Amino acid sequence: MNATLLSNEDPQELEQLFQTYKTRHVSLYAWGFLDWLTSLPARQP
Repeated sequence: MNATLLSNEDPQELEQLFQTYKTRHVSLYAWGFLDWLTSLPARQP
């Protein structure tokens, strides 16, 4: 089995993988920010 992490054969596949990663990462960041934002009133004394 000869597998490499980066393949020069299909750059479109790498771009799709990157876009999927970016979408998930950004959405996780947005949900974390929204969770922090909505919990602010509960933290006020």
